[in-house]
Amino acid sequence: SWAIRFAASLDGILTVLSGMSNPEQMADNLSFMKEFKPLTEEEMKIIMKAGEEFHKANNIPCTACRYCVDGCPAGVPIPDIFAARNKQLVFGKIEEGKADYAALTAKGAGAADCLECGACEGVCPQKLGIIDLLKECRRNFEEYARRLLMVYVTGDMHGDINRFDDPALKKLKKGDILIICGDFGFLWDSGAREAKALRKLARKKYDICFIDGTHENFDLLNSYPVKQWNSGSVHEIAPNIRHLMRGQIFTIDNMTYFTFGGGESPDIDIRFEMNSWSKNEFPTGEEMINGANLLEMRDCKVDFILTHEPPVKAKSFLMLKDGENASVNGLNTYFEKLSDACTFRRWFFGSLHLDRYVSASFVAVYRNIISAVTGEVM
Repeated sequence: SWAIRFAASLDGILTVLSGMSNPEQMADNLSFMKEFKPLTEEEMKIIMKAGEEFHKANNIPCTACRYCVDGCPAGVPIPDIFAARNKQLVFGKIEEGKADYAALTAKGAGAADCLECGACEGVCPQKLGIIDLLKECRRNFEEYARRLLMVYVTGDMHGDINRFDDPALKKLKKGDILIICGDFGFLWDSGAREAKALRKLARKKYDICFIDGTHENFDLLNSYPVKQWNSGSVHEIAPNIRHLMRGQIFTIDNMTYFTFGGGESPDIDIRFEMNSWSKNEFPTGEEMINGANLLEMRDCKVDFILTHEPPVKAKSFLMLKDGENASVNGLNTYFEKLSDACTFRRWFFGSLHLDRYVSASFVAVYRNIISAVTGEVM
């Protein structure tokens, strides 16, 4: 309402034109003008002060109308690139801006693809020098985008080698990282078939990382050497295959990933009778304390959390929504406490075998391949 009232309060203004894209926005804008009240002197001072501070940031004054995108022959997502740059200029979020740009170029055109045809500048309502601005964005982002490793997340695999035939995985480049949220399934009986599968995975150009679930051979898993990788502890299965151990924080391209595997088998009675259940599937109290302490050392702030089991509220919401009773265990409760105490961008979990967004922050993943940074499905 302040924007419309500001424009209408200026001397000599008879009509205010506001860009609208649906009837709801139109009704909202009209409501401010039915009984028009100009801005008070105090309100005008607040707006002027806010404008001064905004312009100090030397931001790109793009309003994201997207007229430039419609006519761009190279398909450059100009407003999205400017938004990534403004995240740096206005809010000082340098690494997040770089990561946003890298995610954009992973899907399509970037600033370097500009043909300098000028079609965008001809339709820009703000009369921006878009070509020069894209050049500046290119200088700022391109070197980082070339070296940025992309991290993707998927769910339980249970030893299904066909999952790696997913077309989305063929887009991963050398050094990219795929993280599996539990029940990797390729470390079970040390048989010939399993060894063949591991050799095939070891030839992948990207890294394969996984947290443990409940259907694991923990004795076999724990027999692998413990090494340090990106500031956290892992079991190294092969040069490009790693088990991300419980309660660790990994730093990848200046972003932090807290991992915590384990859970409680829903078929524990059957597995106990078949001698395929392990008490090691459920984390120990010491592992939980160590994980919480490590988060506290980081002021309870990480970018991403990856677990097999979800927090209580997310699990209850998904299971009750599907008409099932939510069976909650101590690990779910532990994660619920962490979710209350921690600041994070996104939490992925895989035990429910669902591809579902509980919210922008909580994601149940199974067969989808999701970008950790953007939360988008490949």
